This record gives sequence, C-alpha cells and structure tokens, in this order.
Amino acid sequence: MEDSNHELEGLRHELDALDDELLRLIAKRMDIVRAVGEYKKTHGLPALDQARWQAVLDARIAGAQALNLTPEFITSVYKPIHEQALKIEDDIINGPS
Repeated sequence: MEDSNHELEGLRHELDALDDELLRLIAKRMDIVRAVGEYKKTHGLPALDQARWQAVLDARIAGAQALNLTPEFITSVYKPIHEQALKIEDDIINGPS
C-alpha cells in the first residue's frame, strides 16, 4: 500500500509542477496581451479581431486534436483566456470600466 501511495504522491507532484508552469505561461501570455493592447491603442484598433480569434481557436483545436484532446475541451479552456485578454485590451484602449 505504501508503494502505491508513494507513486500517487509522485504523480501529484508532477501535476503540481505542471500547474505551476501553466500559471507562469498564462501570466506571460497576459503580459503579451498588454503589449498587444498598447499597440492597438496606439494604432486605433479595436480590442476584438474576430477573424484573428477564430483563426487562433481553429489552430488550437487542430493542434489539440493531434494530442487527443477534444475541440469542446480546448474551446472551454481558451474561451475564458480570450475573454480575459479582451478585457485587458479593452481596459487599455478605452480605460477601465
């Protein structure tokens, strides 16, 4: 029993490390979103570029399918990331709401 608990703890440790990495990557992504927002503000562009969003989502879905992840799951992951990015960009372009 102790061996299986040790194995479980090792797997959980790996998950925790991956979660920490995911958080760092999301934070880095949002830093780049801020730079995109500044660019859009300077150039008079709107926060939402629907064609770009659809292209990004389509590309992520295609990549995810190659990794045996469903389109529904990837959409459910990327939709809130995109919504937060739009909020950040909109706050930069139009000021906080």
